[in-house]
Amino acid sequence: MDNISVSTTDVRIERHANQLSRQLKLLRDKLFPPLSQKTLRTFSSGEAAQMIGVSDGYLRQLSLDGKGAAAGAFPEWPALLYARPNQ
Repeated sequence: MDNISVSTTDVRIERHANQLSRQLKLLRDKLFPPLSQKTLRTFSSGEAAQMIGVSDGYLRQLSLDGKGAAAGAFPEWPALLYARPNQ
């Protein structure tokens, strides 16, 4: 190969890379808008306990001691609920 064809190939590869980069950025912005907000999903104390590796009773005791989620924080649900951002 001579220098001209190598240079032309390099330019073509760079042009394609830039085009792919622009397309990926557009797709990322569409799928993950920068100003989007997530909703919270609620979990029962049992689900929360399992996720963080403690017993359900421990979480309930923390609540009774005033150090955990307050019962009645969500009056429409009878159980204690814990929330974290959707993943």
